[in-house]
Amino acid sequence: MLRTAALVGCIIVAGVLAWFASRTPVPLAANAPTLQFSAGRAFPDVQAIGAKPHPSGSPEHDRVRDYLAGRCRAMGLETHIQAGEAATHSIYAQSVYIEGGDDQDVVCVLPGRDRSGPAIALMAHYDTVPGSPGAADDSANVAASLEIARAVQASGVQARDLVLLFTDGEEAGNIGARLFFNTDPLARRIGAVINMEAEGSGGRALMFETGPRDGGMVGLFQRTADDPTASSLAGYIYSHMPRGTDFTVTRDLGYPGLNYAFIGRPFDYHSPSSTPQTLELGSLQHMGQQVLSATRGLLQAKALPRKSADAVYDDLLGGVVIAYPSLVGWLFLFADAAVFYYAFRKAFRLEPFGWFSGARGAAAIALILPVAGVLLYLMRRGTGAPSTFAEEKALMAQFDLYEIGLAAACLAGVLLTFLFVGMGRTRFWSAFAGACAVGLGLALVLQVLAPLAAFVLTWPLLIVGAIAYGLADRWDGERLKASALVFAAALATPAIAQLIYIGHPIALAVGSDLPFALAAPAMIAGLLLFPLLWPAREDRPALAICAFALLSLVFLDLYLRLFIPWSPRHPRPIEVVYMEEANRARFLRASPLAELEPWTKSILEADGAPIRLIPLPPFAAQAYVGPGWPVSVPRFDILEIRKHQKTTTLKMTPGGSPRDVYLEMESTGPITGMTINGLKGVDELKPDVLMVVRWHAPSQPLTFFFNSPPGAAFKIRYAEVINGWPSDAPPLQKLPDDAMAWDNSGSTVVVGATRYKW
Repeated sequence: MLRTAALVGCIIVAGVLAWFASRTPVPLAANAPTLQFSAGRAFPDVQAIGAKPHPSGSPEHDRVRDYLAGRCRAMGLETHIQAGEAATHSIYAQSVYIEGGDDQDVVCVLPGRDRSGPAIALMAHYDTVPGSPGAADDSANVAASLEIARAVQASGVQARDLVLLFTDGEEAGNIGARLFFNTDPLARRIGAVINMEAEGSGGRALMFETGPRDGGMVGLFQRTADDPTASSLAGYIYSHMPRGTDFTVTRDLGYPGLNYAFIGRPFDYHSPSSTPQTLELGSLQHMGQQVLSATRGLLQAKALPRKSADAVYDDLLGGVVIAYPSLVGWLFLFADAAVFYYAFRKAFRLEPFGWFSGARGAAAIALILPVAGVLLYLMRRGTGAPSTFAEEKALMAQFDLYEIGLAAACLAGVLLTFLFVGMGRTRFWSAFAGACAVGLGLALVLQVLAPLAAFVLTWPLLIVGAIAYGLADRWDGERLKASALVFAAALATPAIAQLIYIGHPIALAVGSDLPFALAAPAMIAGLLLFPLLWPAREDRPALAICAFALLSLVFLDLYLRLFIPWSPRHPRPIEVVYMEEANRARFLRASPLAELEPWTKSILEADGAPIRLIPLPPFAAQAYVGPGWPVSVPRFDILEIRKHQKTTTLKMTPGGSPRDVYLEMESTGPITGMTINGLKGVDELKPDVLMVVRWHAPSQPLTFFFNSPPGAAFKIRYAEVINGWPSDAPPLQKLPDDAMAWDNSGSTVVVGATRYKW
């Protein structure tokens, strides 16, 4: 029973410690001391900026732009609008994607004493995705920038300039950051960048990414951070994900800096529910006070941190930050090996080594990854929630329960593995040595392949070694003494708490798409808890706990699958647009969402015709459609001009003032040297490879210039999204209280296609 009590007590206490470490600070009121960051002072700006959706190209976007410029001018900051076009391209699933558009960055400067030296850029984006007020992403951080600038002003004139860079078009491929850093003369004076982002509307602000060779910047962060949360593991994971922020632009250009994001309440990410009322003020407070301390450190430094070797960094339960050059990781690995050597040299004087038992211990640790990984995958599949972004909101609405289910899957995976592999007579110390050998080998692999992430294993292995060394003095010849179990639990508890603390943001970031990533922390927990988990002949506490974990897993899966979570706080996504198919001169009501719920069904069936599921590229791969009344809609005008033998100019003139323009093009011959409105498109597009262009808020025709061989045939599909429902169409019915207008809902869309051949 003592082993069971020690194991359960360790897990419970570790969970409580991790919960306390994951809380956000108490937000300071508007009457807080002037030199401090106050969420209460920043919140009115959140309310003004995040009142309504303001994507690029919308009237509300222009209101927010003017509001920010006015706020900065009122503070006495030098302010200008950097306007122009920018574009970026990427390759995904063997297709070429180009995003670009018109952009209007708001640039404000708080002068310092040295007007010619390197300046500090504080960056946040003020555009949102369509349909979301973006009170968290990124209105909260825009407001935080204004409050940080006020606090810096209250401190007196600083050594160098502070630039508030409110970028446009972040949601459109980070084109605002590209425009500023490629064209604005002020960009040449930027010495360091601090970027602020959000994923969800709550949680602690995590410093998760740095610029290249930023060991010096990490050192400054370590010295100045206020209640820090930071992890180079998060940065390593993020660098391998198909995502990016404005900081991605500056990092690729070689600027030093720090990238922060608060992550929590995932239902509100890119959602109409991301309003000022749902924003966790503690997240705003945590972001602001951390960034203010780093900003002051950079503004007051005699010289900015020099570039040095990339650093490993992580905070211990929201407290002290440990940071060191990645090469120092080899010293931790050596220390792990040394502690294991002395611990097991002592242990094998008490019990002879057995190769069979050693192999079983090694197998127990190695098999946790696939066993826990399968259970985590089954947990996700068992919820029944689709993997598409809008439809998985049902799962995000109950993410706390889902995360408990993920934790149960990890625990069950560890216990099942130990119960299966540890059956029968084994030698404890030999099995423990085999398990530690696997951990040390994996740590070596991590140190070679991913040195910035290796700490997640090398640090716990020091605790495991200390546990092994201490247990050798508490062995009665056949089993561990009672004091040994208490000793092992006491040493493992803070390390398990740190794993839970690290695992929480991993679950938030990838728990829906890649739940099996959490099998790695489960494996490390298996090493730390080995003395409490390895079955003894007279005591198998893991059996009851494993049964409880599996039952909890099944219950939570059934609950998440059967319970309908929609409510005014967590409304169901609904998207209906009015559409014209230009080629067929027909009008439709359409919904591109995968699920057809009753309200949308009633809208699409309004004129009595049956609902159909048809492809509508490039607006949507497929959509549910019903008939619509003929209305007046601005039309595309496509004009092709051919010059000489190989050069082609394709000019697209959107109708009206669309918010977004889409184009898909395929060619039977290779295309080279493409530019769009003079901006670089793609160097080469191979025959029959799909090129997808999304252009935001175009203020002029789109002109494509490229080289193509004689006889090449082109297939073009296009779409434009226009703000608002047609005025001469029957109006939409009021949404239910438990529903929200998603993405382009309530907009007008024109789709069409054409072919060219010479």
